[in-house]
Amino acid sequence: MGNSFLLNPEGLLREAKKYGYMNASLYVMVASYRNYLYYKKTGRTSLELIHLPFVQEIINKNRLLRMEDGVIHFKFEDNAKEKQNGNKI
Repeated sequence: MGNSFLLNPEGLLREAKKYGYMNASLYVMVASYRNYLYYKKTGRTSLELIHLPFVQEIINKNRLLRMEDGVIHFKFEDNAKEKQNGNKI
């Protein structure tokens, strides 16, 4: 098991054609910066922008990613654990 993760790769693969393969591949690239152990500890599937070594424009132009208050949210990720804890997603 590596450091990064995708919780719902099936959803992404199923919808990749609809959103474009470039957006889907960038989604996976951005997700690769998330830490699985952090997710297991907190239940958060989001990623803080500060952890990315590239331009914010990649996130802003991708319909599969959403930025809110410096935190990146992934369209196909399951935030159920985060919602249960009452954290803002």
